[in-house]
Amino acid sequence: MSKAEIEQLLATYPGIKGLQQIPEFGPKMVAVLRAELGDMQRFACVDEVIAYGGMDV
Repeated sequence: MSKAEIEQLLATYPGIKGLQQIPEFGPKMVAVLRAELGDMQRFACVDEVIAYGGMDV
């Protein structure tokens, strides 16, 4: 998949904007996280996603 195809696909997912706002996360990383996390609606905020993924210090 090209970067443009990934960005177009991500635009269809509700709740993905928070992950896209993290400067270190490019479109491929966001797509992988989206696939691994499943339903984004179960998280109230980006901080919960980060904690769920074990990325908080």
